[in-house]
Amino acid sequence: MLRSELNSSTNKDGGYQSYTGQSPQHRCDECGKVFTAKGNLKLHQNTIHSATRFQCQYCQKSFKRKHHLQSHIITHVQF
Repeated sequence: MLRSELNSSTNKDGGYQSYTGQSPQHRCDECGKVFTAKGNLKLHQNTIHSATRFQCQYCQKSFKRKHHLQSHIITHVQF
């Protein structure tokens, strides 16, 4: 194996590969979905399987992601 192959490299999905050339796998315990990056698994778990919701203070609509709520609130604010 060449030294350049031992350095960090990415696979076609943008995830890091191990020195063996295989992508690390992080599996969701809830649904079995597999991710190459641990951070993507955490985001998936917090977004899909978490009961945490971000609720609009004006109309009580709720969102799984905070930035979606922030974009929604603009519809209520008059400039």
